[in-house]
Amino acid sequence: MWGISDYSLVDFNITIQNGQPYYPHDPLQKNDYDTNLYTGDGGGINTSNYVEGNYNPIVFTVAGRSWVNKEGITKLALRSSHDINNTYTPTTLNEFVWVSTVEGIAKPRLYVEWAASGPPEVTTRTPQYITVSSARLRGLLDWDGGELCTGGFGYREWPAGAITSVYAGNYTFSTGDPFFYDLTGLKWNTHYMYQAAAQNSQGLGLGAWVHFNTSSSVGNPYDLSLIPETCSINLSWTKGAGASNTIVRYQTGGCPLTNSSGEVAYNDSGTYFQHTGLEPGTTYYYNAWGWGSGNHSPNGSGCQWVTTLAGSCEEDYPSTGDVPGGWFASPDHTKMEGFPGYGIINNIADTMSMPYGTMWLLLTMAVITIGGFFIYSRTHHLMIAAVFILVGTILGSIIGLLPLWMAFIFGIGASGLAWKELR
Repeated sequence: MWGISDYSLVDFNITIQNGQPYYPHDPLQKNDYDTNLYTGDGGGINTSNYVEGNYNPIVFTVAGRSWVNKEGITKLALRSSHDINNTYTPTTLNEFVWVSTVEGIAKPRLYVEWAASGPPEVTTRTPQYITVSSARLRGLLDWDGGELCTGGFGYREWPAGAITSVYAGNYTFSTGDPFFYDLTGLKWNTHYMYQAAAQNSQGLGLGAWVHFNTSSSVGNPYDLSLIPETCSINLSWTKGAGASNTIVRYQTGGCPLTNSSGEVAYNDSGTYFQHTGLEPGTTYYYNAWGWGSGNHSPNGSGCQWVTTLAGSCEEDYPSTGDVPGGWFASPDHTKMEGFPGYGIINNIADTMSMPYGTMWLLLTMAVITIGGFFIYSRTHHLMIAAVFILVGTILGSIIGLLPLWMAFIFGIGASGLAWKELR
């Protein structure tokens, strides 16, 4: 509609309403002004955005689109928000605008461009359920272009990350349908932007970009696992997003439900811990919280409990004199607690009923041996492969994963390979 003058002292909404098929008449009749004849919200504009001497477009809502007749005449009404809501306006205030067509005729005219088919039109809606690492992306199919459409989203880190596309399942949508995608794996406390997309055989429709930030709160640890021994329990978990440490609390007789209940079993940056000094045949309850930037995670990992095995603690913890040392020292798997896969490898050992030290000894031998074969296959020089084996053996012994007698045997083997090439 063309704006001539804005006489309003108090801003109000101008809303499209529908009274078809009978109202309004053309030309207008007196009873066309009956407020009970028109309903709905087909789109609107606020007089604060009203422009004099120019066009003032009103974009249809989904409801407004449904009022457009594909054949014949479409007749709609423009009404003020106070008229629709029947709210009182002081007679001392002017509250009207003068609209016209470009030709200067006083009554407003509605021009509609209608297409039977075409690319879809879509709106990007604000996201929901935003966490430290996930969010629900939402879209609305405003117009399907006359056929069923697929829906999806493109998202990226702001301001210029690579765009990743995701699809709203194996579904099709029609005009007025909402669609969404539950996005996971996002970064903690990070600015993202996304846009909704819909496609049919005519083409692709894109919505506007919408921005959001993942939560800056500390995420809860998860996948807390408990594996009991006679007088100890092996715990492993996945650290929560944004957490520098994990705090594990425990007690007997019930779960520690808050981050101040029970006793602290662990407070460090790792993902594995062996809780020792426990009583055989006793049930212990655990809960874990993330810690970072001076804050706990909100809810904890969730209560987990397990009962230690029956027996004597002497079986698990031999006296100092029974622990071999020097050349026959047992592999010390605790030296690898900082290794990212530490908990996973220990879990594999548990499923095989294998001592942790043995598992790490075998893994060290495998890495050294396979590494040596790989280097030889690429270089065809026994000397280079022998040096790798010798260095790996020395490092394994220093770390404590190989006893000295085994390191000595590996060293002799590596020296033999080197001597063969030197000859």
